[in-house]
Amino acid sequence: MQLEALLKEFMLEIRIRNYTEKTIKGYNGNCSRFIHFVKEEFGVTELEEVNHIHIKQYFKLLQQKKRSEIYINTILKNIRSLFEYGISEGYCNNNPCKKVKWLTVPYYQC
Repeated sequence: MQLEALLKEFMLEIRIRNYTEKTIKGYNGNCSRFIHFVKEEFGVTELEEVNHIHIKQYFKLLQQKKRSEIYINTILKNIRSLFEYGISEGYCNNNPCKKVKWLTVPYYQC
């Protein structure tokens, strides 16, 4: 399944689940930017083509842009949810996010 088609379907699902508009906007933005990254950097357009290295490369880019650990962990949570939805709908068999560890948040950011 194409990543962009999955994202549209996932957005419909979380609207049906009655997520807040702010949460929907966050999921959509974070997942869209990730999808754009893997498409531009690696030519990946299909769900099954994404692997944990793509996610780690995206996080490396975010760290270079000085994004906080909390922000990056939120993106990981959003991408995980997208893949979990893909698994629940039978579009893929694994979630590459499970091979990506949460970033440690420095004490001063808590």
